[in-house]
Amino acid sequence: MSYIDLDRVSKNFGARGAIDRLSLHIEKSERLVLFGPSGCGKTTVLRLLAGLEVPDMGEIRIDGRVVATAGKNLVPSEKRD
Repeated sequence: MSYIDLDRVSKNFGARGAIDRLSLHIEKSERLVLFGPSGCGKTTVLRLLAGLEVPDMGEIRIDGRVVATAGKNLVPSEKRD
């Protein structure tokens, strides 16, 4: 099991899709760099992980615990490591 799991996560802002069914698995000791052009969804991924945005679809797990699912943040941002 990965430390951070994004499972088919999507996020839209109105009619504009920011992230479409992103699956990402990061191990605890692994380092990751997000890069790409402006507007490709880098900040949105980080805001979803931090609990500042709610996914429209999919599930986010940190250390095996579900912290967000479609339409709900189950763990507030201040309780996430």
